Amino acid sequence: MLQNYFRIALRHLSRNGRYVTINVAGMGIALAFCIFAFENYQFAYSYDQWHPEAARIFRVEAYKNTNHLLHGVCPAMLPPQALSELAGVEDMTRIDSRGVVIKRGEEVYLHEVHFADENFLDFFQFELIAGQARLNDRDAVLINEDMAVKFFGADNPVGKTLLFYADTDQRKNLTISGVVKNCPKNSSIQFRFLTHLGNQLEGDQPVRYDSWRWMTDAGFIRLKNAADAPKVEAALQRFVAPQNAGNLNWQAEKYRLDPLLETAIAGHEIRWNNLNPSSPPAALWSNTILAALLLLSACLNFANTTLAIGNRRLREMGVRKVMGGNLRQLRMQLLGEAFIVCLLALLLGMLLAYQIVDTVNSLWTHLDLKLSYLNNPPMLLFLMGVVVVTTLLAGSYPAFYLSRFNPAAIFRNTFRFGGSSLFSRIMMGAQVSVAVMGMVVGLSFARNAKLQRDADIGYLKEGIVGVEAGDLAALKTFENALRQHPKVQAIATTRHHAGWGYRRAEFEFRGQTQETLWFEVGKDYLPTMGMKVLKGADFSSVNPELGSQTTVLVNETFVREIGGGEEMIGTDLRFDTVTYRIAGVVKDFMPDSPFEQMTPAVIRCAPEAKLTYCILKTHPEDAQQVYADMEATWKKLFPYKPFAGFYQDEVLKQALEISNNLSTTLSWFSIVTLLLTISGLFAIISLNALKQWRSLALRRVLGATPSNIALHLNRNFLLVMVVALLMGSLGGYAFTRALMDGIYKIHAGISGWVIVASMALVLGALAITLWLKLKEILRANLMEALKAE
Repeated sequence: MLQNYFRIALRHLSRNGRYVTINVAGMGIALAFCIFAFENYQFAYSYDQWHPEAARIFRVEAYKNTNHLLHGVCPAMLPPQALSELAGVEDMTRIDSRGVVIKRGEEVYLHEVHFADENFLDFFQFELIAGQARLNDRDAVLINEDMAVKFFGADNPVGKTLLFYADTDQRKNLTISGVVKNCPKNSSIQFRFLTHLGNQLEGDQPVRYDSWRWMTDAGFIRLKNAADAPKVEAALQRFVAPQNAGNLNWQAEKYRLDPLLETAIAGHEIRWNNLNPSSPPAALWSNTILAALLLLSACLNFANTTLAIGNRRLREMGVRKVMGGNLRQLRMQLLGEAFIVCLLALLLGMLLAYQIVDTVNSLWTHLDLKLSYLNNPPMLLFLMGVVVVTTLLAGSYPAFYLSRFNPAAIFRNTFRFGGSSLFSRIMMGAQVSVAVMGMVVGLSFARNAKLQRDADIGYLKEGIVGVEAGDLAALKTFENALRQHPKVQAIATTRHHAGWGYRRAEFEFRGQTQETLWFEVGKDYLPTMGMKVLKGADFSSVNPELGSQTTVLVNETFVREIGGGEEMIGTDLRFDTVTYRIAGVVKDFMPDSPFEQMTPAVIRCAPEAKLTYCILKTHPEDAQQVYADMEATWKKLFPYKPFAGFYQDEVLKQALEISNNLSTTLSWFSIVTLLLTISGLFAIISLNALKQWRSLALRRVLGATPSNIALHLNRNFLLVMVVALLMGSLGGYAFTRALMDGIYKIHAGISGWVIVASMALVLGALAITLWLKLKEILRANLMEALKAE
């Protein structure tokens, strides 16, 4: 029996090569995106799973009392206290980091160095490829593969030394005890250099990790039993009081235990998260939804095209029924044929998925997707499930529809076969809605990428270059050396710099404690950066003594959110026991990136002793030459200090890369969806034309114009199209808005013209499809169409 089914299926499919090609290609592309979405989901939830005791390891996080937000940092004293006082805690470890100048020979570099407790590698398993770990040795350091190659090339680095804190009087030679394999990209913990916690310095003194004042990047505890986590978390609250007594500038509200296996996926929602987060949740659910929509469109296309060629098989259906075939056998035959097509599509999708994964890995540097089928049981289950679901979704309606006709009606040609049934109209509407949604998503993200490139971010982003000098002496020396440069239009110094650093500060205003971004800048910083003072005066026009001590500027968001929109010039706020008077209002500027929302900001004219950055303004076309001259001057003045220069437009570089990548990916999704829709619409219109073939021929004989024939052919679908366009527009708007809000805090939104353009493109596709079918009808032989009459 199965052999007969298979033979008939192959015979039918071999006679309809174009039908097979279209559907295998369409569903193959859709299934490839489904495979990618599943692999992306697996990768996001694979973070830290290889650590032996991962299920019993928890990160200690803290809610801050003043803003009630969750922070990733942990009081340095809390993990040791928890180990000594809480019965359910088996062990603890901590990790911290800071930028350190490292010197080898005559070369100096600035790198982030991580400091950890000596039992850190008992908690976390990272592959040692040479030497020994020796985290208990304060004269030793571990480096990763990349740093081994950078500093030592092909030589074995074990036993050799590097000079840390090379730019200070506390410089320290550390011996390389071992080399670890580069941390996997799906590791929430990333490091290049790892050494004992006691090697971290604050100023010229070791960090006091026995004080409640110091906050580490992350503190971990390992429980004896993972099920005790709620009980241990409740017990941690006893440490809120000592933390708040020991650190008046960082008041904790409560502590939370975050399972290590969930730390990365929740990382984007944690402030001051110094670990490596996984893909944002929006990237996961959006990929899943887009893949599902694409697969739905491909399945609708399959159903429609199957019905379009189904009239050729009606006599076969009739003969098989007369010869004793039952409905179950006929439906199994048709579903079997659908299964073969879906299986071929799956094989194609599995091949295409490799290319999609490679492309995505090249676009997104935080991903390291490694597609595997045979060694991935969840993936195999997914593939088996998706081919069954796709077969049922794509093949059920054609199988039940084609097998239902009565043999007598088939042989007398009295049946009504066509595409204007309610279900056909629903399928058409669904496909049009998906196409409109796809166009709204693609066009909106393309528009967002363009607007981000051209956006007014509140300061000059081109023609600004800078360097972080580190200390006032180096800053003044460097500033004086470049002040007479012929291509430098202006120079400013600052402690904080938009896009590169600021402070989150708590202040008192009108009797309430609130939080703001706190920028300390030089008196010429605002005009050099092109920041606009909307009301009041900037620091360059204020008495320098008065301005640096008692006056501040605020941004528009501060006025709106803190001041309730009221006039604020002349009002006071209190910060660090000092009362400041608001002297002016600055136009909103982007403090970090589009991924961070616009927040209240206070700008203070900093005392000269605190200045660390030198900012230069030049013509955009001269920026590269000025930067090169800056670097040469720096190396001449400070041969043993690394040059920490930058272009200001680097602030938007990552955001623009992400926006452009999203625009490219979603544009391809829109194009594929539109092509599938065109194919499906052609099939539905063909079905409708088949049903009305004789009446259309008769109308032609009686002199009907092409426009009349077109209207008669599609009058049953006009209302469906209107509803589908509206539903697709609303769905596209809601989905795109949710996706943008999940990725960006500042974005272009969805404009009305995007909605209109999306509907116009789909209507244009429908018009082209209708025109092609109309040409076929007008070329048809009238005698053949009317022969049966």
